[in-house]
Amino acid sequence: LSGDVVLVVGNPSQPDGTHSSQIVMDTYKAAVYALAASNDLPLLDFVSIFVDWATANAAGYMYDVSHPKESGYAIKAQGYMDFINLAMTA
Repeated sequence: LSGDVVLVVGNPSQPDGTHSSQIVMDTYKAAVYALAASNDLPLLDFVSIFVDWATANAAGYMYDVSHPKESGYAIKAQGYMDFINLAMTA
């Protein structure tokens, strides 16, 4: 890993009745993945770490439809630390 840019896909949010928030997140995630690939940039994907909102909520990580609880932020902090440690050893 090198450079000054790291792209991040945030934690999942709960889909509403029309699933528009999931469509937006899926579109955003695809765009960030394409940007990372086309520019050879590192990417940290919290949606993949949390799996999806229902899984994260059932595990007790979500405070509401889009914000993690303290335990969810702890997962994100660990993800950042793991990512930084990987970059430092590469």
